[in-house]
Amino acid sequence: LAKRFEPEVFVKADADWFRQVIGGVIENASKHAPANSEISVAIDVVGDDAVLSIRDQGKGLEGIEKSAVFERFSTGSSAAGSDGFGIGMALAKWVMERQGGHIELVDHGRETGETSSGLEVRLILPVVPASP
Repeated sequence: LAKRFEPEVFVKADADWFRQVIGGVIENASKHAPANSEISVAIDVVGDDAVLSIRDQGKGLEGIEKSAVFERFSTGSSAAGSDGFGIGMALAKWVMERQGGHIELVDHGRETGETSSGLEVRLILPVVPASP
């Protein structure tokens, strides 16, 4: 089932790299989310930026500093299912920055005080006008 996001938003990005970043973030969310929980994907426009948010219902960063998530070879060993090489989020940050955007993390349990925590990854790119 296809879902069209509203509003329709256009960004300038390398399709292959951006697809890999989105896929990697969703894969990370599924690794760290509890069984039978939801992973939400949303898009919004904030000012001149498109914000693609991917949020799981996991335990958040569990004492890991945000900056460490983006370090090469950092696997977040305190998190269950940390079986990667630790280059995914470092590569995602590099790709986003090379495309004029950035990536943000929001640990909902630690930063917003929500009872259902979870980590939200925000992929942010400048909006560009639609081609005629």
